[in-house]
Amino acid sequence: MPKEHITFMQSEFDVSCIDLSQLWRTGDATAINAVATDVKRLSGLSEEYAQKQIVDEVLKYLGQQATDVASVEYNSNANAPLFLNEVGSWHDRPEAATALPDIVVAGDYVRNSFGIASVEGAIVSAKQATTRLAEYFDISIRPNILYPREVSNDQIASRLRMLEPVKAWALAQLAVSRPDASAPSKVFE
Repeated sequence: MPKEHITFMQSEFDVSCIDLSQLWRTGDATAINAVATDVKRLSGLSEEYAQKQIVDEVLKYLGQQATDVASVEYNSNANAPLFLNEVGSWHDRPEAATALPDIVVAGDYVRNSFGIASVEGAIVSAKQATTRLAEYFDISIRPNILYPREVSNDQIASRLRMLEPVKAWALAQLAVSRPDASAPSKVFE
C-alpha cells in the first residue's frame, strides 16, 4: 500500500483511507484509518451496521478478507456535529480577541477571513488569538497570518472555463475505468 491517502473511486460511501502504520512505524501490524464522507447514506443506520458497511467496502477495495482484521474502532461523530455557519450568522460568531485582553477564543466558529466554518478558518482564528496574546504579554514573535486574495466573480468564471477540458477528461476517465460490480474494485491514489 502507498503511504499517502487513498481514495476509493466510485465508493458507495465516498471512502478514503491511509495506512497509519507506515507513518507511525507501528511494526508489522497494518493500521488503516478510513473515513466515509457520504454521511447521508449512513444516516439512520445503526452504528454496528454502518461500521460493517464501511469495513466491508474497505476490505473489498483493498482485496482483503474479514479474517485479516484484528480489530475495528468505529467513530460516527454523531455526538460531535460539525458547526455550520448559516446566512446571517456572522453577528453571532465571536472575534478571536475578547474584551478581556488575556482571554481569546479560536475555532471554526470564530470570525475569520474565510467567512465559513472550516479547518482553514480555525487555523486563522488560532493565529489571530495567538497574535492577541503575544501583544498582551509583549512577545515580539508573532505568527504569520496569510489571508486569501480577493478574486472577482469574472476571474472565477474565467478559471472555471479554463478547467472545463480537465473536467471533461476526468469524467471520461471515470467512465472508462468504472469497476465491474462483480470484480474487486481498483484502488486509486
